[in-house]
Amino acid sequence: MATINGKALVRDGKPLDRAYSNGRLVYGRNLLIGTAKGFTGVGTNSMRGDFDAQGGKCYLAGGKKVSDLYNKYGSSGYLTISFDWVASGSTISGTFNPQWDNTPWGGLAKSAISPSSSNSSGHYEWTVRLSSGGYSTGIATAIYFRQDNLQGNITISNLKLESGNQATPWTPAPEDYI
Repeated sequence: MATINGKALVRDGKPLDRAYSNGRLVYGRNLLIGTAKGFTGVGTNSMRGDFDAQGGKCYLAGGKKVSDLYNKYGSSGYLTISFDWVASGSTISGTFNPQWDNTPWGGLAKSAISPSSSNSSGHYEWTVRLSSGGYSTGIATAIYFRQDNLQGNITISNLKLESGNQATPWTPAPEDYI
């Protein structure tokens, strides 16, 4: 039987990657470490700026790189990213999107998110197939957020990267607790 150890789902002393209840996915392992606290990026109104977890990137757990995920989950596997975002400031414009910190760079966003005074918060989910865009040889080890002409502040919370094509509620990476 699986139990909660701290905040990680554990069975026989080992963290689980996924858990189902009555055939429905209810838990997916967060592949990113250090996502328990949200972070805020400050728009610089410049092209190709970036913001990340308070001066650091959101790293893959266990010192992994993208090609390690490809090797574990296979070419028919998927990764799903999800997070909540809130924009604030007197002027809100421009775009932002999640991306890898190295090759394969893209794949974590269908398109950029365009915050505005009438679109100031949301929940984001996107699924990418590992057979696309260089995942088999990718050397990226972290996620950050790219901003283009962004004005205002963007607060990211509940950031989660998990295997599979369905987002589940936020959980910390087991490495954050055990």
